[in-house]
Amino acid sequence: MNFTLTELGRINNNNLKRIFTGTLLGFSIGFALYEFFNRNFICGLIVIVWIFLLEIIVAIILYRANVLEKFFKQYEDGVYKE
Repeated sequence: MNFTLTELGRINNNNLKRIFTGTLLGFSIGFALYEFFNRNFICGLIVIVWIFLLEIIVAIILYRANVLEKFFKQYEDGVYKE
């Protein structure tokens, strides 16, 4: 969410916000994998699918705002350097 809002120019980002939101995402993924492999397969699977769906929604929002092409261009420039 933080990344999306920053790229759309809705909020200003700083390192503290990045650390906070990155830590929350990391804990969410860790929880999902722990549940998936050790305790409750269904709960872990639901969290993993939820995170995946949120990533798709972010990609759709950035695509519709014509921001996603910038990331593709940066990626291609980095991969296909001559």
